[in-house]
Amino acid sequence: MLFSDEKVVSPAILLMLLCRLIATRYSGYSRDKTPQQFSSIYFHSFLLIAQFFSILGCEHPTEFNESAAAHYSPDGVVKNLCVAYKERNLELYMSSFNEESKFSDGSQYLWGKEQERSIHQRMFRGVKDIDLNMGELRTQEATENNKKGLCDYRLTLRFPSEQTLEARGQVELAMVKNERGAWHIDSFHEIRNGLGNLARKLVAISAASDSVDYFPLTVGNCWNYENQLFPTIPGYNTIVTDSIMVHGNLYYRVQDHVLPFFTQPALVRVDSLQQLKVFFPTDSSESTVFNFTAAVGDTLIFQPPGEKYFQVIELLSQNDSLKVPAGTFANVLKFLVTDFGSGSRFTYEFAAEIGLIKQTGTNQILTLKSAYIDGRKYPLPTSVESRYLTWTQIKLSFR
Repeated sequence: MLFSDEKVVSPAILLMLLCRLIATRYSGYSRDKTPQQFSSIYFHSFLLIAQFFSILGCEHPTEFNESAAAHYSPDGVVKNLCVAYKERNLELYMSSFNEESKFSDGSQYLWGKEQERSIHQRMFRGVKDIDLNMGELRTQEATENNKKGLCDYRLTLRFPSEQTLEARGQVELAMVKNERGAWHIDSFHEIRNGLGNLARKLVAISAASDSVDYFPLTVGNCWNYENQLFPTIPGYNTIVTDSIMVHGNLYYRVQDHVLPFFTQPALVRVDSLQQLKVFFPTDSSESTVFNFTAAVGDTLIFQPPGEKYFQVIELLSQNDSLKVPAGTFANVLKFLVTDFGSGSRFTYEFAAEIGLIKQTGTNQILTLKSAYIDGRKYPLPTSVESRYLTWTQIKLSFR
């Protein structure tokens, strides 16, 4: 296709018209021309035809590239970030960074460009719309080819559930200019790390989606519990130590003394139906311990191999809000576990995207004191300067 209009002219027709033009131009002079003059005519005809085919070879004529133009000033790069977020344009966003760009929360290096791409793939797919506003880049240091400055921002994410999440803060951007004169971000550092009441919104938004995780299984995740009845006694830890494939399923090895797994360490997984399952190597069997998609009043029977008695696990309530030392969490599921061997009764309460936050039983009330889950530490820090999440903390939720 030669032109991008609705009317497309065939190259064959254009070539025919060109030949007709040449013939018309020189037909009247064929009788009185010398051989040298004929050579000149042929030469000019050849040039016309060569130019014609050079035009045909340009399938994509050079156009003004707004994104590339934006890179020719540091302020243009900042504008590029805002446009990329608003349009949820991943390639436009990534074009603002160097291959070796680094991203941090202001205290430690977190990830590089490839993980930044993965984070934004999930973010741009998972939200309804995004609005990013950034202020003027205030220069701290500058040379001919380098510039470092501070920039205020306000980021708003709207989810399909109609929930809204907002981040405000300040970032330090270090930019470098390459040999072609284009500027790119070399490092992205969060400056203000304040968050407060709105931090809980992230959990509520996650709980409204179809892929709520009530027991996040990532190697390195850990939960620390304390006994409210005996606070001076050391608490219990639950740690995800590693993972292993068994019979085509990915299980995580969990060192735990709080959940009713009946085996240590336990091999557990959460299946596609949001059921927490435990694997027993003694007979290669698998049993469901908790069903996170159950309706209130639903029960299941859990009987580990070799055990004479069984447990009945019932969902007592859902969508509760519960405050523990690690924070206040919404959309809490509360299960009652009755052991028909000992007659004991325990309750287990799980928060979306967190895991078990409270367990009650005979002579103990265990509550979540602190945790490290998928890159986030709990309890979340607070700040008198800001009530909002930061840009980096929102990114962490999409890792």
